Amino acid sequence: MAPSDAKADETCHVAGPGGAPVALRLLHQGGDEQHAVRVLATADRLQVFLDYVLLESAEPPAREALDELLAQAGVAHGVDPEGLDMARILLRERGRTGLLQVAAGTRPRPAVDGHIEWLARPTSEKVKYDTDELGAVDFRQTFRIENVRTGQDIAILHPPTAGAPGRDVFGNEIPAPQGADLSVHMGKNALLDEKRGRCVAAVDGRVVFEDNKISVSDQYEIRGDVDYAVGNVDFIGDVIVTGNVLDDFSVAAAGTLTVHGTAGACQLRGDGDVTIVGGMAGKGRGSVRSRHGRVVARYLNETEVEAQKDVLARNEIVNASVRSGAAVRVPGGTIVGGEVHAFSGVEAKVLGSSLGVATRIEVAVDWMHADRLAQLDKALRVLQGHSTRLENSVRPFVQDERRMGDLSAAGRQLVRTTLEQIRALRARCEERTAEREALLAVRREGAVSQVNVLETLHPGVALRVGAIADTVTDPFTGPLSVVPRPDGPGLRITRYRELPAAPRPPEQTPPQPEREVQA
Repeated sequence: MAPSDAKADETCHVAGPGGAPVALRLLHQGGDEQHAVRVLATADRLQVFLDYVLLESAEPPAREALDELLAQAGVAHGVDPEGLDMARILLRERGRTGLLQVAAGTRPRPAVDGHIEWLARPTSEKVKYDTDELGAVDFRQTFRIENVRTGQDIAILHPPTAGAPGRDVFGNEIPAPQGADLSVHMGKNALLDEKRGRCVAAVDGRVVFEDNKISVSDQYEIRGDVDYAVGNVDFIGDVIVTGNVLDDFSVAAAGTLTVHGTAGACQLRGDGDVTIVGGMAGKGRGSVRSRHGRVVARYLNETEVEAQKDVLARNEIVNASVRSGAAVRVPGGTIVGGEVHAFSGVEAKVLGSSLGVATRIEVAVDWMHADRLAQLDKALRVLQGHSTRLENSVRPFVQDERRMGDLSAAGRQLVRTTLEQIRALRARCEERTAEREALLAVRREGAVSQVNVLETLHPGVALRVGAIADTVTDPFTGPLSVVPRPDGPGLRITRYRELPAAPRPPEQTPPQPEREVQA
Protein backbone atom coordinates (compact mmCIF):
# COMPACT_ATOMS: atom_id res chain seq x y z
CA MET A 1 0.00 0.00 0.00
CA ALA A 2 1.05 3.65 -0.47
CA PRO A 3 2.39 5.45 2.63
CA SER A 4 -0.32 7.07 4.66
CA ASP A 5 1.51 10.37 4.71
CA ALA A 6 1.48 10.68 0.88
CA LYS A 7 0.55 14.16 -0.29
CA ALA A 8 0.44 16.17 -3.54
CA ASP A 9 3.47 18.18 -4.55
CA GLU A 10 1.95 20.92 -6.69
CA THR A 11 5.37 22.27 -7.69
CA CYS A 12 6.63 19.07 -9.29
CA HIS A 13 5.34 17.92 -12.66
CA VAL A 14 6.27 15.68 -15.56
CA ALA A 15 5.07 15.77 -19.15
CA GLY A 16 2.06 13.55 -19.73
CA PRO A 17 0.33 12.42 -22.93
CA GLY A 18 0.35 15.18 -25.53
CA GLY A 19 2.87 17.18 -23.47
CA ALA A 20 0.38 18.25 -20.79
CA PRO A 21 1.93 18.56 -17.30
CA VAL A 22 1.09 15.84 -14.79
CA ALA A 23 1.39 16.53 -11.05
CA LEU A 24 3.40 14.11 -8.95
CA ARG A 25 2.60 12.89 -5.42
CA LEU A 26 5.42 12.65 -2.89
CA LEU A 27 5.86 9.10 -1.57
CA HIS A 28 9.10 9.38 0.34
CA GLN A 29 11.63 12.10 1.21
CA GLY A 30 14.91 11.71 3.08
CA GLY A 31 18.60 12.39 3.14
CA ASP A 32 21.63 13.35 5.22
CA GLU A 33 24.78 15.41 4.86
CA GLN A 34 25.74 13.56 1.68
CA HIS A 35 22.42 12.62 0.09
CA ALA A 36 19.01 14.24 -0.71
CA VAL A 37 16.35 12.01 -2.16
CA ARG A 38 12.67 12.09 -3.10
CA VAL A 39 10.43 9.33 -4.49
CA LEU A 40 7.31 10.56 -6.32
CA ALA A 41 4.41 8.92 -8.18
CA THR A 42 1.71 10.00 -10.57
CA ALA A 43 -1.84 10.25 -9.31
CA ASP A 44 -2.87 7.13 -11.26
CA ARG A 45 -0.14 5.19 -9.37
CA LEU A 46 1.29 3.85 -12.62
CA GLN A 47 4.65 5.71 -12.68
CA VAL A 48 7.32 6.26 -10.02
CA PHE A 49 10.10 8.86 -10.33
CA LEU A 50 13.37 9.18 -8.40
CA ASP A 51 14.92 12.60 -7.66
CA TYR A 52 18.35 11.98 -6.08
CA VAL A 53 21.16 14.50 -5.37
CA LEU A 54 24.68 13.75 -4.07
CA LEU A 55 26.18 16.34 -1.72
CA GLU A 56 29.91 17.11 -1.14
CA SER A 57 31.30 14.52 -3.58
CA ALA A 58 29.58 11.58 -1.96
CA GLU A 59 29.64 8.13 -3.59
CA PRO A 60 26.49 6.90 -5.42
CA PRO A 61 24.36 4.50 -3.38
CA ALA A 62 24.56 0.77 -4.04
CA ARG A 63 21.90 -0.88 -6.11
CA GLU A 64 20.54 -2.64 -3.04
CA ALA A 65 20.15 0.73 -1.32
CA LEU A 66 18.00 2.01 -4.18
CA ASP A 67 15.83 -1.13 -4.02
CA GLU A 68 15.39 -0.58 -0.29
CA LEU A 69 14.54 3.09 -0.88
CA LEU A 70 11.68 2.11 -3.28
CA ALA A 71 10.45 -0.52 -0.86
CA GLN A 72 10.29 2.07 1.91
CA ALA A 73 8.17 4.21 -0.44
CA GLY A 74 5.77 1.26 -0.85
CA VAL A 75 6.70 0.41 -4.46
CA ALA A 76 6.02 -3.31 -4.90
CA HIS A 77 5.42 -3.77 -8.61
CA GLY A 78 7.02 -2.78 -11.87
CA VAL A 79 10.47 -1.72 -10.65
CA ASP A 80 12.70 -1.01 -13.68
CA PRO A 81 16.21 -2.45 -13.13
CA GLU A 82 17.57 -0.50 -16.08
CA GLY A 83 16.14 2.69 -14.62
CA LEU A 84 17.94 2.09 -11.32
CA ASP A 85 21.18 1.37 -13.15
CA MET A 86 20.76 4.61 -15.07
CA ALA A 87 20.22 6.45 -11.76
CA ARG A 88 23.61 5.23 -10.48
CA ILE A 89 25.32 6.24 -13.73
CA LEU A 90 23.83 9.74 -13.60
CA LEU A 91 24.80 10.16 -9.96
CA ARG A 92 28.38 9.10 -10.72
CA GLU A 93 28.69 11.37 -13.75
CA ARG A 94 26.56 14.37 -12.78
CA GLY A 95 25.82 14.04 -9.10
CA ARG A 96 22.05 14.16 -9.64
CA THR A 97 19.38 12.14 -11.43
CA GLY A 98 16.75 14.77 -12.09
CA LEU A 99 13.25 13.30 -12.31
CA LEU A 100 14.00 9.78 -13.54
CA GLN A 101 11.33 7.11 -13.98
CA VAL A 102 12.29 3.95 -12.10
CA ALA A 103 9.05 1.96 -11.94
CA ALA A 104 5.87 1.52 -13.97
CA GLY A 105 2.64 -0.25 -13.22
CA THR A 106 0.73 -2.49 -15.64
CA ARG A 107 -2.07 -0.64 -17.35
CA PRO A 108 -5.38 -2.48 -17.85
CA ARG A 109 -5.94 -3.83 -21.36
CA PRO A 110 -8.71 -1.77 -22.96
CA ALA A 111 -12.13 -3.33 -23.47
CA VAL A 112 -13.74 -3.57 -26.91
CA ASP A 113 -17.20 -2.07 -27.22
CA GLY A 114 -19.92 -3.94 -29.06
CA HIS A 115 -19.73 -2.91 -32.70
CA ILE A 116 -20.96 -3.60 -36.22
CA GLU A 117 -18.70 -5.08 -38.86
CA TRP A 118 -20.27 -4.19 -42.20
CA LEU A 119 -20.14 -6.85 -44.88
CA ALA A 120 -22.12 -4.60 -47.25
CA ARG A 121 -21.59 -0.87 -47.07
CA PRO A 122 -24.68 1.12 -46.02
CA THR A 123 -25.90 3.81 -48.40
CA SER A 124 -23.95 6.98 -47.73
CA GLU A 125 -23.89 10.59 -48.86
CA LYS A 126 -20.11 10.28 -48.94
CA VAL A 127 -18.67 9.45 -52.34
CA LYS A 128 -16.08 6.77 -52.94
CA TYR A 129 -13.95 6.81 -56.09
CA ASP A 130 -11.96 4.03 -57.69
CA THR A 131 -8.86 4.49 -59.79
CA ASP A 132 -7.82 2.37 -62.76
CA GLU A 133 -4.41 0.79 -63.21
CA LEU A 134 -3.04 4.08 -64.55
CA GLY A 135 -4.37 6.05 -61.58
CA ALA A 136 -7.15 7.78 -63.51
CA VAL A 137 -10.40 8.52 -61.66
CA ASP A 138 -13.87 8.42 -63.22
CA PHE A 139 -15.73 11.03 -61.18
CA ARG A 140 -19.07 9.69 -62.45
CA GLN A 141 -18.52 6.45 -60.51
CA THR A 142 -19.17 7.48 -56.91
CA PHE A 143 -20.15 4.10 -55.41
CA ARG A 144 -22.68 5.54 -52.96
CA ILE A 145 -24.70 2.34 -52.82
CA GLU A 146 -23.88 -1.34 -52.67
CA ASN A 147 -26.42 -3.85 -53.92
CA VAL A 148 -27.31 -6.84 -51.74
CA ARG A 149 -29.25 -9.99 -52.56
CA THR A 150 -31.91 -11.81 -50.58
CA GLY A 151 -30.28 -14.06 -47.99
CA GLN A 152 -26.95 -12.23 -48.12
CA ASP A 153 -25.11 -11.50 -44.87
CA ILE A 154 -24.85 -7.73 -44.56
CA ALA A 155 -23.35 -7.21 -41.09
CA ILE A 156 -21.71 -9.03 -38.17
CA LEU A 157 -22.88 -7.87 -34.74
CA HIS A 158 -19.91 -8.22 -32.38
CA PRO A 159 -20.74 -8.31 -28.63
CA PRO A 160 -18.62 -6.30 -26.18
CA THR A 161 -15.51 -7.93 -24.70
CA ALA A 162 -13.95 -7.09 -21.34
CA GLY A 163 -10.37 -5.87 -21.02
CA ALA A 164 -7.68 -7.38 -18.77
CA PRO A 165 -6.99 -6.09 -15.23
CA GLY A 166 -3.86 -4.09 -14.50
CA ARG A 167 -1.71 -3.51 -11.41
CA ASP A 168 -0.39 -0.27 -9.91
CA VAL A 169 3.11 0.26 -8.58
CA PHE A 170 1.93 -0.58 -5.04
CA GLY A 171 0.75 -4.03 -6.17
CA ASN A 172 -2.95 -3.24 -6.14
CA GLU A 173 -5.08 -4.70 -8.91
CA ILE A 174 -6.75 -2.26 -11.28
CA PRO A 175 -10.14 -3.72 -12.33
CA ALA A 176 -10.62 -4.70 -15.97
CA PRO A 177 -12.73 -2.21 -17.96
CA GLN A 178 -16.02 -3.41 -19.45
CA GLY A 179 -17.03 -2.84 -23.09
CA ALA A 180 -20.23 -0.98 -23.87
CA ASP A 181 -23.18 -2.96 -25.18
CA LEU A 182 -24.14 -2.64 -28.85
CA SER A 183 -27.39 -0.74 -29.26
CA VAL A 184 -28.77 -1.73 -32.67
CA HIS A 185 -32.16 -2.89 -33.92
CA MET A 186 -33.43 -4.76 -36.94
CA GLY A 187 -35.56 -2.62 -39.26
CA LYS A 188 -37.55 -3.27 -42.40
CA ASN A 189 -36.39 -6.24 -44.49
CA ALA A 190 -33.46 -7.07 -42.17
CA LEU A 191 -33.37 -10.33 -40.22
CA LEU A 192 -31.13 -11.28 -37.27
CA ASP A 193 -29.50 -14.71 -37.26
CA GLU A 194 -28.88 -14.92 -33.51
CA LYS A 195 -26.86 -18.14 -33.67
CA ARG A 196 -24.31 -16.61 -36.02
CA GLY A 197 -24.66 -13.04 -34.80
CA ARG A 198 -25.26 -11.81 -38.32
CA CYS A 199 -27.78 -9.56 -40.01
CA VAL A 200 -29.29 -10.96 -43.22
CA ALA A 201 -31.06 -9.19 -46.09
CA ALA A 202 -34.66 -10.35 -46.57
CA VAL A 203 -35.04 -8.69 -50.00
CA ASP A 204 -32.83 -7.51 -52.85
CA GLY A 205 -31.88 -3.88 -52.30
CA ARG A 206 -29.47 -1.61 -50.41
CA VAL A 207 -28.46 -1.39 -46.75
CA VAL A 208 -29.72 1.58 -44.74
CA PHE A 209 -28.38 2.44 -41.26
CA GLU A 210 -30.29 5.20 -39.49
CA ASP A 211 -31.06 5.81 -35.81
CA ASN A 212 -29.19 2.63 -34.81
CA LYS A 213 -31.48 0.59 -37.05
CA ILE A 214 -30.38 -1.70 -39.88
CA SER A 215 -32.79 -1.96 -42.81
CA VAL A 216 -32.79 -3.11 -46.41
CA SER A 217 -34.68 -0.96 -48.89
CA ASP A 218 -35.69 -2.08 -52.37
CA GLN A 219 -36.10 1.57 -53.40
CA TYR A 220 -33.51 4.28 -53.93
CA GLU A 221 -34.65 7.90 -54.06
CA ILE A 222 -32.26 10.55 -55.34
CA ARG A 223 -33.38 13.95 -54.05
CA GLY A 224 -32.25 16.28 -56.79
CA ASP A 225 -30.31 15.81 -60.01
CA VAL A 226 -28.12 12.93 -61.11
CA ASP A 227 -24.84 14.83 -61.53
CA TYR A 228 -21.27 14.62 -60.26
CA ALA A 229 -22.49 14.87 -56.67
CA VAL A 230 -24.48 11.66 -57.16
CA GLY A 231 -22.68 9.87 -59.99
CA ASN A 232 -23.91 6.96 -62.06
CA VAL A 233 -26.56 4.79 -60.43
CA ASP A 234 -26.92 1.02 -60.76
CA PHE A 235 -29.48 -0.32 -58.26
CA ILE A 236 -31.07 -3.70 -57.78
CA GLY A 237 -34.56 -2.29 -57.03
CA ASP A 238 -36.72 0.73 -57.93
CA VAL A 239 -35.06 4.11 -58.54
CA ILE A 240 -36.74 7.51 -58.17
CA VAL A 241 -35.01 10.72 -59.29
CA THR A 242 -36.78 13.86 -58.06
CA GLY A 243 -34.72 16.12 -60.34
CA ASN A 244 -33.05 15.75 -63.74
CA VAL A 245 -30.56 13.29 -65.20
CA LEU A 246 -27.74 15.30 -66.75
CA ASP A 247 -25.73 14.55 -69.90
CA ASP A 248 -23.28 11.63 -69.87
CA PHE A 249 -24.62 9.99 -66.71
CA SER A 250 -26.38 6.64 -66.45
CA VAL A 251 -29.15 5.31 -64.22
CA ALA A 252 -29.98 1.59 -64.15
CA ALA A 253 -32.72 -0.06 -62.06
CA ALA A 254 -33.60 -3.73 -61.69
CA GLY A 255 -37.14 -2.53 -60.90
CA THR A 256 -38.90 0.57 -62.14
CA LEU A 257 -37.17 3.87 -62.94
CA THR A 258 -38.94 7.22 -62.50
CA VAL A 259 -37.39 10.59 -63.37
CA HIS A 260 -39.57 13.49 -62.24
CA GLY A 261 -37.53 16.05 -64.17
CA THR A 262 -35.96 15.82 -67.63
CA ALA A 263 -33.27 13.57 -69.06
CA GLY A 264 -30.48 14.68 -71.37
CA ALA A 265 -27.87 12.76 -73.35
CA CYS A 266 -27.78 10.03 -70.74
CA GLN A 267 -28.39 6.28 -70.45
CA LEU A 268 -31.54 5.10 -68.67
CA ARG A 269 -32.23 1.41 -68.01
CA GLY A 270 -35.03 -0.33 -66.14
CA ASP A 271 -36.27 -3.89 -65.91
CA GLY A 272 -39.75 -2.49 -65.21
CA ASP A 273 -41.46 0.68 -66.45
CA VAL A 274 -39.26 3.69 -67.19
CA THR A 275 -41.08 7.00 -66.72
CA ILE A 276 -39.60 10.41 -67.61
CA VAL A 277 -42.12 12.96 -66.42
CA GLY A 278 -40.41 15.92 -68.05
CA GLY A 279 -39.29 14.17 -71.26
CA MET A 280 -35.92 13.31 -72.78
CA ALA A 281 -33.70 15.18 -75.24
CA GLY A 282 -30.98 12.67 -76.04
CA LYS A 283 -28.96 14.84 -78.47
CA GLY A 284 -28.32 11.81 -80.64
CA ARG A 285 -26.43 9.85 -77.97
CA GLY A 286 -29.00 9.33 -75.20
CA SER A 287 -30.92 6.09 -74.77
CA VAL A 288 -33.71 4.65 -72.64
CA ARG A 289 -34.56 0.96 -72.35
CA SER A 290 -37.16 -1.04 -70.45
CA ARG A 291 -36.47 -4.75 -70.37
CA HIS A 292 -39.93 -5.93 -69.32
CA GLY A 293 -42.09 -2.81 -69.12
CA ARG A 294 -43.12 0.44 -70.78
CA VAL A 295 -41.37 3.70 -71.57
CA VAL A 296 -43.51 6.74 -70.71
CA ALA A 297 -42.43 10.35 -71.31
CA ARG A 298 -43.70 13.81 -72.17
CA TYR A 299 -41.44 13.83 -75.24
CA LEU A 300 -38.65 11.72 -76.75
CA ASN A 301 -36.28 13.71 -78.94
CA GLU A 302 -33.10 12.45 -80.64
CA THR A 303 -33.13 9.42 -78.38
CA GLU A 304 -32.77 5.68 -78.82
CA VAL A 305 -35.76 3.99 -77.15
CA GLU A 306 -36.40 0.30 -76.56
CA ALA A 307 -39.23 -1.30 -74.58
CA GLN A 308 -40.80 -4.72 -74.37
CA LYS A 309 -44.22 -3.14 -73.80
CA ASP A 310 -45.76 0.14 -74.99
CA VAL A 311 -43.87 3.37 -75.65
CA LEU A 312 -46.07 6.34 -74.68
CA ALA A 313 -45.12 9.97 -75.44
CA ARG A 314 -47.58 12.71 -74.56
CA ASN A 315 -46.29 15.50 -76.82
CA GLU A 316 -43.91 14.22 -79.49
CA ILE A 317 -41.31 11.80 -80.76
CA VAL A 318 -38.77 13.67 -82.90
CA ASN A 319 -35.76 12.23 -84.76
CA ALA A 320 -35.71 9.24 -82.44
CA SER A 321 -35.11 5.53 -82.95
CA VAL A 322 -37.94 3.72 -81.17
CA ARG A 323 -38.46 -0.02 -80.82
CA SER A 324 -41.46 -1.40 -78.95
CA GLY A 325 -42.51 -4.98 -78.34
CA ALA A 326 -46.09 -3.69 -78.15
CA ALA A 327 -47.51 -0.35 -79.42
CA VAL A 328 -46.12 3.17 -79.81
CA ARG A 329 -48.65 5.87 -78.94
CA VAL A 330 -48.45 9.67 -79.22
CA PRO A 331 -52.16 10.52 -79.09
CA GLY A 332 -51.60 14.20 -78.37
CA GLY A 333 -48.63 14.96 -80.61
CA THR A 334 -46.35 14.21 -83.53
CA ILE A 335 -43.99 11.51 -84.70
CA VAL A 336 -41.55 13.12 -87.11
CA GLY A 337 -38.10 12.08 -88.30
CA GLY A 338 -36.21 8.97 -87.28
CA GLU A 339 -37.78 5.55 -87.25
CA VAL A 340 -40.38 3.76 -85.15
CA HIS A 341 -40.71 -0.03 -84.94
CA ALA A 342 -43.76 -1.29 -83.07
CA PHE A 343 -44.88 -4.91 -83.00
CA SER A 344 -48.48 -4.09 -82.08
CA GLY A 345 -49.20 -0.93 -84.05
CA VAL A 346 -48.60 2.85 -83.97
CA GLU A 347 -50.97 5.70 -83.13
CA ALA A 348 -50.18 9.43 -83.29
CA LYS A 349 -51.99 12.70 -83.78
CA VAL A 350 -49.62 13.62 -86.63
CA LEU A 351 -47.20 11.50 -88.66
CA GLY A 352 -44.41 13.32 -90.52
CA SER A 353 -44.36 17.03 -91.31
CA SER A 354 -45.34 19.41 -94.09
CA LEU A 355 -41.63 19.77 -94.93
CA GLY A 356 -41.45 16.12 -95.90
CA VAL A 357 -38.98 15.12 -93.16
CA ALA A 358 -38.06 11.47 -93.69
CA THR A 359 -40.04 9.43 -91.16
CA ARG A 360 -40.12 5.64 -91.10
CA ILE A 361 -42.90 3.68 -89.39
CA GLU A 362 -42.77 -0.11 -89.18
CA VAL A 363 -45.38 -2.33 -87.50
CA ALA A 364 -46.07 -6.07 -87.18
CA VAL A 365 -42.36 -6.84 -87.59
CA ASP A 366 -40.75 -8.63 -84.66
CA TRP A 367 -37.51 -6.69 -84.20
CA MET A 368 -36.99 -8.30 -80.78
CA HIS A 369 -36.46 -11.74 -82.32
CA ALA A 370 -35.09 -10.70 -85.70
CA ASP A 371 -31.44 -11.17 -84.69
CA ARG A 372 -32.11 -14.54 -83.09
CA LEU A 373 -34.09 -15.73 -86.10
CA ALA A 374 -31.22 -14.70 -88.38
CA GLN A 375 -28.78 -16.62 -86.15
CA LEU A 376 -31.01 -19.71 -86.24
CA ASP A 377 -31.38 -19.54 -90.02
CA LYS A 378 -27.61 -19.31 -90.44
CA ALA A 379 -27.01 -22.16 -87.99
CA LEU A 380 -29.53 -24.37 -89.79
CA ARG A 381 -27.84 -23.74 -93.14
CA VAL A 382 -24.43 -24.68 -91.70
CA LEU A 383 -25.71 -27.79 -89.90
CA GLN A 384 -27.74 -29.02 -92.86
CA GLY A 385 -24.82 -28.46 -95.25
CA HIS A 386 -22.44 -30.39 -93.01
CA SER A 387 -24.96 -33.20 -92.58
CA THR A 388 -25.50 -33.46 -96.35
CA ARG A 389 -21.75 -33.72 -97.03
CA LEU A 390 -21.38 -36.49 -94.46
CA GLU A 391 -24.42 -38.35 -95.84
CA ASN A 392 -22.99 -38.23 -99.37
CA SER A 393 -19.67 -39.59 -98.14
CA VAL A 394 -21.16 -42.73 -96.55
CA ARG A 395 -24.18 -43.32 -98.82
CA PRO A 396 -22.36 -45.81 -101.17
CA PHE A 397 -21.41 -48.02 -98.24
CA VAL A 398 -24.81 -47.82 -96.52
CA GLN A 399 -26.66 -48.74 -99.75
CA ASP A 400 -24.25 -51.52 -100.80
CA GLU A 401 -23.49 -54.12 -98.14
CA ARG A 402 -20.85 -55.74 -100.37
CA ARG A 403 -18.82 -52.54 -100.54
CA MET A 404 -19.21 -52.17 -96.80
CA GLY A 405 -17.85 -55.68 -96.36
CA ASP A 406 -14.81 -54.93 -98.51
CA LEU A 407 -13.74 -52.20 -96.07
CA SER A 408 -11.12 -52.83 -93.43
CA ALA A 409 -12.15 -52.88 -89.77
CA ALA A 410 -10.91 -49.30 -89.42
CA GLY A 411 -12.91 -48.26 -92.48
CA ARG A 412 -16.12 -49.81 -91.14
CA GLN A 413 -15.57 -48.05 -87.81
CA LEU A 414 -15.15 -44.76 -89.65
CA VAL A 415 -18.51 -45.27 -91.39
CA ARG A 416 -20.22 -46.01 -88.07
CA THR A 417 -18.66 -42.90 -86.47
CA THR A 418 -19.82 -40.78 -89.41
CA LEU A 419 -23.38 -42.08 -89.05
CA GLU A 420 -23.34 -41.12 -85.36
CA GLN A 421 -22.20 -37.60 -86.33
CA ILE A 422 -25.07 -37.38 -88.83
CA ARG A 423 -27.61 -38.34 -86.15
CA ALA A 424 -26.15 -35.70 -83.77
CA LEU A 425 -26.34 -33.03 -86.49
CA ARG A 426 -29.97 -33.92 -87.23
CA ALA A 427 -30.84 -33.63 -83.52
CA ARG A 428 -29.25 -30.17 -83.38
CA CYS A 429 -31.19 -29.17 -86.49
CA GLU A 430 -34.44 -30.31 -84.86
CA GLU A 431 -33.69 -28.24 -81.71
CA ARG A 432 -33.05 -25.08 -83.69
CA THR A 433 -36.04 -25.66 -85.93
CA ALA A 434 -38.30 -26.01 -82.89
CA GLU A 435 -36.93 -22.75 -81.40
CA ARG A 436 -37.43 -20.97 -84.72
CA GLU A 437 -41.04 -22.14 -84.98
CA ALA A 438 -41.74 -21.01 -81.39
CA LEU A 439 -40.41 -17.53 -82.15
CA LEU A 440 -42.45 -17.33 -85.33
CA ALA A 441 -45.57 -18.38 -83.40
CA VAL A 442 -45.04 -15.59 -80.85
CA ARG A 443 -44.51 -13.11 -83.66
CA ARG A 444 -47.71 -14.11 -85.43
CA GLU A 445 -49.70 -14.11 -82.17
CA GLY A 446 -48.94 -10.56 -81.04
CA ALA A 447 -48.58 -8.71 -84.35
CA VAL A 448 -50.95 -5.78 -85.09
CA SER A 449 -50.85 -4.66 -88.73
CA GLN A 450 -52.23 -1.16 -88.26
CA VAL A 451 -51.08 2.49 -88.12
CA ASN A 452 -53.50 5.10 -86.72
CA VAL A 453 -53.39 8.83 -87.44
CA LEU A 454 -55.76 11.08 -85.52
CA GLU A 455 -55.22 14.35 -87.40
CA THR A 456 -52.71 14.48 -90.31
CA LEU A 457 -50.65 11.95 -92.29
CA HIS A 458 -48.00 13.90 -94.22
CA PRO A 459 -46.25 12.94 -97.47
CA GLY A 460 -42.80 11.42 -97.13
CA VAL A 461 -43.72 8.98 -94.38
CA ALA A 462 -42.40 5.50 -95.20
CA LEU A 463 -44.73 2.80 -93.92
CA ARG A 464 -44.08 -0.89 -93.56
CA VAL A 465 -46.89 -3.07 -92.28
CA GLY A 466 -45.66 -6.63 -91.95
CA ALA A 467 -44.07 -7.51 -95.28
CA ILE A 468 -45.80 -4.67 -97.15
CA ALA A 469 -43.96 -1.38 -97.63
CA ASP A 470 -45.18 1.88 -99.14
CA THR A 471 -44.47 5.63 -98.96
CA VAL A 472 -47.11 8.29 -98.47
CA THR A 473 -47.21 10.71 -101.46
CA ASP A 474 -50.25 12.81 -100.59
CA PRO A 475 -51.48 14.34 -97.34
CA PHE A 476 -54.39 12.70 -95.56
CA THR A 477 -56.66 14.03 -92.85
CA GLY A 478 -57.63 11.78 -89.99
CA PRO A 479 -58.80 10.17 -87.95
CA LEU A 480 -57.78 7.20 -90.11
CA SER A 481 -56.14 3.79 -90.03
CA VAL A 482 -53.59 2.34 -92.44
CA VAL A 483 -53.90 -1.44 -92.90
CA PRO A 484 -52.95 -4.06 -95.53
CA ARG A 485 -55.35 -4.49 -98.43
CA PRO A 486 -57.51 -7.58 -97.89
CA ASP A 487 -57.77 -8.31 -101.60
CA GLY A 488 -54.15 -8.00 -102.70
CA PRO A 489 -50.74 -6.45 -102.08
CA GLY A 490 -50.40 -2.90 -100.87
CA LEU A 491 -51.77 -0.70 -98.08
CA ARG A 492 -55.06 1.14 -97.82
CA ILE A 493 -56.48 3.96 -95.69
CA THR A 494 -59.69 3.11 -93.86
CA ARG A 495 -61.98 4.55 -91.25
CA TYR A 496 -60.25 4.90 -87.88
CA ARG A 497 -60.46 2.01 -85.46
CA GLU A 498 -58.70 1.61 -82.16
CA LEU A 499 -55.58 -0.48 -81.89
CA PRO A 500 -56.47 -3.90 -80.51
CA ALA A 501 -54.86 -4.98 -77.27
CA ALA A 502 -52.03 -7.33 -78.14
CA PRO A 503 -51.52 -10.45 -75.99
CA ARG A 504 -48.46 -10.45 -73.78
CA PRO A 505 -45.61 -12.57 -75.20
CA PRO A 506 -44.91 -15.56 -72.96
CA GLU A 507 -41.34 -14.46 -72.12
CA GLN A 508 -42.46 -11.18 -70.58
CA THR A 509 -42.26 -10.97 -66.81
CA PRO A 510 -44.21 -8.23 -65.04
CA PRO A 511 -42.18 -6.17 -62.54
CA GLN A 512 -42.51 -7.30 -58.96
CA PRO A 513 -44.08 -4.90 -56.42
CA GLU A 514 -42.13 -3.72 -53.41
CA ARG A 515 -41.87 -6.45 -50.80
CA GLU A 516 -41.59 -6.12 -47.06
CA VAL A 517 -40.43 -8.80 -44.67
CA GLN A 518 -40.43 -8.08 -40.97
CA ALA A 519 -38.07 -9.76 -38.57
